[in-house]
Amino acid sequence: MNKISKITIAIIITFFIAFISFTSCSYRTFKDMVKYVFNSIEKKDSISFDKIETVFFNRLKGSNKIIDLNGLIAKKIHQKGYYANKGIFVSKSGFLLSNTSYTTTDYEVDQMEKFNNYCKNNKINLLYVNCPRAYLDDKIFEDEFGIESFANRNADLFLKRIDSLGIASIDLREKIKAEKINIKDFFYKTDHHWNVKAGFWASQKIVGALNEKFNYNINEEIYNPASYKITEYKNTWLGEQGKKLSVVYSGLDDFYCIEPIFETNFSVYNKKNYKEEYVNFDVFIDKNRFNHIKDFYSAPSWHYSYMPFSSITKLHIHNNKDVVKNNILLLCDSYAYVVIPFLSLGIQDITS
Repeated sequence: MNKISKITIAIIITFFIAFISFTSCSYRTFKDMVKYVFNSIEKKDSISFDKIETVFFNRLKGSNKIIDLNGLIAKKIHQKGYYANKGIFVSKSGFLLSNTSYTTTDYEVDQMEKFNNYCKNNKINLLYVNCPRAYLDDKIFEDEFGIESFANRNADLFLKRIDSLGIASIDLREKIKAEKINIKDFFYKTDHHWNVKAGFWASQKIVGALNEKFNYNINEEIYNPASYKITEYKNTWLGEQGKKLSVVYSGLDDFYCIEPIFETNFSVYNKKNYKEEYVNFDVFIDKNRFNHIKDFYSAPSWHYSYMPFSSITKLHIHNNKDVVKNNILLLCDSYAYVVIPFLSLGIQDITS
């Protein structure tokens, strides 16, 4: 036994359990199982081992227990580069982090310059908001995992170059440092998104930048934390990265639901003819996701409990309350799911 490495033991145990589960499936014959797997892959898709593996594993009886067993073994042998080929690394603090490769930023800067020129010609104000990653120093990857990440250095170079072009920007990383905020308080352990507290905080900073740079006169008192109710859910959900690593290894995440305690009134429209008129802030939160369920692997992401629409693309929100008449277009990614609802409290019209 002492000649067999711990990793080899993990592989043997994992495949042994997988074999037992496979033989206990409800298929009458092996041929039936193969037929099901191939029929589950759309004809237009090219068949790959990954697709076959995904369909089979999703159908496999007790598959979540296999994930947990893998996670338990990986945790026992202190494996930090678990799923490293998918960019998931376990930090000393237990957060699941991803690295970023180097880029010259040439393409990104070129596109920003062209877009900025378009905005100038059409008398549109442009603000670039740089969001943080779950680490503010790239050196953490070299120190902990022996590899490099360029997430912050890429951002530094990009911001420096667009600043030289006269493009307005706000670097939320610098705001975090100035306020001495622990970056871990703004991110989930098991998911790459920032959390609701971060989204609420970011909306305040974005509004401040719009006022400072473009004289928008948005009422910043709307974002006074005393005007909001915070509901905390402890150890309640598992992020997308955690589902790959296992709840046994990563543990569960907390969730904070933030909502205003003052009167609100919105009309919401999207490209698929969805329409909600004269509704309150509740339209932005799907509280059904907060139900405690035991199967964390199949549960939908709690991050998307905010903005629970089919898509935020071409979504338009009109604030029916007496707020400053500003019209904002957001070109954004999934970080914005927990930002848009709060921005909409102080801005009359937001389109994403």
